[in-house]
Amino acid sequence: MKYKLSKAIFILLLIMSSMMVEGATREESIINFIDEMRVEKSGYTNQIGDEVNLKSTVNAMYAKSILKSEINNSLDLLYYFQSLQDETGGFSGDSDSPVNLESTIDAVYGLVFLDVNQSQFSNWKIYQYLNDSSLNLLLTTLNATISINELTLSNLELWYDYLACSGILGVVPTFPIFELIDEIKKLQYANGSYFSLDHALLSVNILNILGEKPVDSDLAKKYILSHRTSDGAFSDKQNGSSSMEYTRKSLNALRSFMNLNTLDDKSSISRFIFNQQSSRSGLSEVNQIDVTIKSTLDGLLILSYLNELDELRSPDVVQEVGFITFSWISIITPIFLSVLWRLKNAR
Repeated sequence: MKYKLSKAIFILLLIMSSMMVEGATREESIINFIDEMRVEKSGYTNQIGDEVNLKSTVNAMYAKSILKSEINNSLDLLYYFQSLQDETGGFSGDSDSPVNLESTIDAVYGLVFLDVNQSQFSNWKIYQYLNDSSLNLLLTTLNATISINELTLSNLELWYDYLACSGILGVVPTFPIFELIDEIKKLQYANGSYFSLDHALLSVNILNILGEKPVDSDLAKKYILSHRTSDGAFSDKQNGSSSMEYTRKSLNALRSFMNLNTLDDKSSISRFIFNQQSSRSGLSEVNQIDVTIKSTLDGLLILSYLNELDELRSPDVVQEVGFITFSWISIITPIFLSVLWRLKNAR
């Protein structure tokens, strides 16, 4: 009987030791996925099989900065950025595209992640391009008077990116700010709603950068919250399907109205994010198969807004197929004790 007991204990210890070999934490899997998207002496792709491009490179760098993960071979990235800039100071999105405002704004964010400071930005000669290009796109001259262009969604996005970028560069944009504020406030209807969620989110974010609020902040907040879905996430339409992208955008806007820690059923959003992570990899958009840098960044930003990033780093988290997480001790201990009890009573 002693032999059988010793043999049983030995077998159980082997099982326990094999289970003690933890898989990568969610954070480590995400970092590995991001690193796998890096192309040697170049930037990053958005997903496996894609070409390197500036936006995916900046998104990958942003994701790594959230996770406080070191960006390797940063000098190669600086050279990559330089290869996309022309004599105007603007940047292209990839080696086959012309320079444009959106890519130049992306480049500014990327250079910040590479620790280029405000004084060093003058060497890159970016601001003159930004100023000239954005004023041409965002403003129009009528009868020698500068006025705000029609606030289409694309123009709202440009306003938002340009204002945020100007803040990074430490410069004051030269355009009629008060006229812009008035025009944006008019986008909110009398009942507090907007033409679309996109209009609401961009309006709120632009006003926030300029130190302003919507005409009715409470109704604007309620309008955004009305796009919340049954699983706690957000959709671009009321009663629509959940979306990683719109969950990130909505939470970002709501931060200007409220402390997100007070959000109802906040934990459901975290669960929603974790369900979008593939085993040993990054995250995908809802109902999409491909894991991408963009969706991975969306998920990380959401967790950072909710102060839930630590959930990625818990030391007792073990990943198995489908990301079923558990502590091996909580499972094996009762089995181990039960077998010992039966063997003892069988003597």
